[in-house]
Amino acid sequence: MNKSNYKIIVWAIIIIGIAIRLIQFFFNRSLMLSEVSLAVSVIDHNVSVFKPLANNQVAPVFFLCFLRFFVSVFGNSEMALRAFPLIMSILTFPFLKLFVEQASKNKIVVILTLILYSIAPLLIRYSSEVKQYTVDAFFTVLLLSLAISNRRNKYLLLLILGSASIFFSNVIVLILFSIGLFLTFQNTHHRKTLRKVIGVCFIWLLFFGLYYALFIHNHPTKDFMNKYWDFAFMPTDFGKLDTWLWLPNELILFFKNLILLNLKTNWILYALLGINSCILILGFLYVAKNKFWIILFYTLIPILLHLGISALHLYPFHGRLLLYYSPMVIILMAFGIYFLYELALKVNKRLSFWVIGLLLGNIIAANTAYFPIKKEEIKESIEYVESNIVPGQQIYVYGHAVLAFQYYKKRGIVNFENVKVWCHEDRIFHSESKLEAKLLKGETWFLFSHINRVSGYSDYKDMLKFLKQNGIILQRFETVGSAAYLIDMNQIDN
Repeated sequence: MNKSNYKIIVWAIIIIGIAIRLIQFFFNRSLMLSEVSLAVSVIDHNVSVFKPLANNQVAPVFFLCFLRFFVSVFGNSEMALRAFPLIMSILTFPFLKLFVEQASKNKIVVILTLILYSIAPLLIRYSSEVKQYTVDAFFTVLLLSLAISNRRNKYLLLLILGSASIFFSNVIVLILFSIGLFLTFQNTHHRKTLRKVIGVCFIWLLFFGLYYALFIHNHPTKDFMNKYWDFAFMPTDFGKLDTWLWLPNELILFFKNLILLNLKTNWILYALLGINSCILILGFLYVAKNKFWIILFYTLIPILLHLGISALHLYPFHGRLLLYYSPMVIILMAFGIYFLYELALKVNKRLSFWVIGLLLGNIIAANTAYFPIKKEEIKESIEYVESNIVPGQQIYVYGHAVLAFQYYKKRGIVNFENVKVWCHEDRIFHSESKLEAKLLKGETWFLFSHINRVSGYSDYKDMLKFLKQNGIILQRFETVGSAAYLIDMNQIDN
């Protein structure tokens, strides 16, 4: 492949990847509970982003500052809140290209990596979500590409950007530690350079100490977070089978969500997950066999460090908190596909292209039906209620939908005039909701959100069962992660 064609292909893939993210962004899905829980503090200019946030939310302070900047300039819309994560996701592409080019010296692997990064549904989702995880991934590839470069001002840039990254990402210290370790080993016999490395690491340590003292030490949400994320701390009782199953389960779940996010649990999911897991393993073996030491090091060390601090209950090891690691997983997958491409090429050149097409095509085909990605579409439920509510009816907003309902009410999207709305901020809602429901009279719309198989689903199903047993459902509307039901509450026996 000549240099000119390579550049055209690479930038065409990057443009397609950006276009996919822009489509998702302008689709403008409803804010999820996890997003709106953070957003209420960001859009309230009376709340300092340098102090503990409402709703037990925690996020890096510079990330919050940029969110506040965008809503100050562009207003409190979903797009304004999601603009910074989108920009960080887009900026990741050129630095990922740079890192893989330097680490692999293989144009096909670079192309495969960029394709996989473009189409990975978890990365597409978080590119338009009011969370810091795309920022984690951005700083990971930015710092790694800089660490293995030959720039003359490399250590100055590492010092500045690495220090800044501590205030943008809670997990970037794992990458900084890995970079410091690698550069120390690399320059053991180069004293002048080693002194620079030690100096940079010392400054990083000072900035982390400052950040820890100001924003982490004695944080009021510590006990809540430890309880909330208890399942995501690595167990250390190695005499139990569950301890040995915990890590494979977490890794498989993350990998499944990364490439097959919304695919329903059935034999197709298991088949595709099995195929792509084999590709990932083949990629790791290929990297190890061919001594791609840089990729191998940055694949193993950060994840081992993460497991270590997880076992110490310092930082959870689960799902979206691993998004910073997604570039390394995708690079390994690219190497796995390349390995199979090499094998096929020995047989037939046309076969080799079929191999690449089929291996990438299974991921694209599995996710196309679920694009743009939806999660908790409470706006659709609100619009349905607005279109169908009649005088004399009332609305009951069920627990997990409260914050989103209040957000959209402030935005002017909720326009219920002369309608009684029951909407309580208390999020310990399940048993209280049944008691409140029994007190309601007449036809009542029940508005639900945050109903998914991971969280909120059992409470929703239980409440719906209660309402069916005690009232008559007159109308229903169900969409992704949200629902609305009109129920005649006169049937409930008080």
